[in-house]
Amino acid sequence: MNQLSCTINASLDLFNIDTIENISQRFHFISNQLFASTVESHLNKPIYELSLTLSNEQYVMQSMNNTQISFSSSPFTCIHHEFVYQVMKHSQKLAVELDEQSLTYAELFAYVQMLAVQLLDQYGIISSEIISQCVERSLSMVIGIMAIEMVGGVYFPLSFRDPQNRLHMLLQQTQSRLVLSHYMTKNKFDDLTTILDIDCILVNNNLFQHIDIDQLSSVHVTIDSIAYIIFTSGSTGVPKGVSIEFAIQPTYNTGNK
Repeated sequence: MNQLSCTINASLDLFNIDTIENISQRFHFISNQLFASTVESHLNKPIYELSLTLSNEQYVMQSMNNTQISFSSSPFTCIHHEFVYQVMKHSQKLAVELDEQSLTYAELFAYVQMLAVQLLDQYGIISSEIISQCVERSLSMVIGIMAIEMVGGVYFPLSFRDPQNRLHMLLQQTQSRLVLSHYMTKNKFDDLTTILDIDCILVNNNLFQHIDIDQLSSVHVTIDSIAYIIFTSGSTGVPKGVSIEFAIQPTYNTGNK
């Protein structure tokens, strides 16, 4: 009769009814795909090409991934310019959150400005200069990234998990003279490396009253400037660097956090 009958025997002590029904639906779904591929193409479709995702699950996944939002600014803009635009538009909205910590756009912008001016005044950072950052996942990481971009520097991330000899080699290869760190990573470098502890600046509340923010407006950055560089692992030889420009597309994905 060209029919396939299947009975699923399961112990309710180990599986609940919803799980059993889900397994049954997936088996039915994958069976339909097998028979459909045989009828339509007269060929057996490889089982690895079959989907286990049910139709309703596919709809939910498509809905969740449909997170593109159009920028209201120019078609191509610099990263930090778009950041400032969002600060002006949503100053009191939540910008970054990690565990129990969070910052609004206005708070994040204030810290970024403070660090950016410090980079210009105390370290003489110029546009297109590579600035390394070795910071664990934290609010300080975001502040450091945006401050580097705001002064026109080239952000170069260093992993605190890397051994010291690799970190030293990458600093030499990029000729980076400054490393942004925080209390958990500053001991990864020797005394010959110039270290700027981001946390020390952020806890100094009086610093913001004595900085010249206006000098940030004179920093010249274009969409063709290099925004950051990343290096390969070097598992097949010498690590190779890849540079990314400042220009960003007119849409971004809000689902990637």
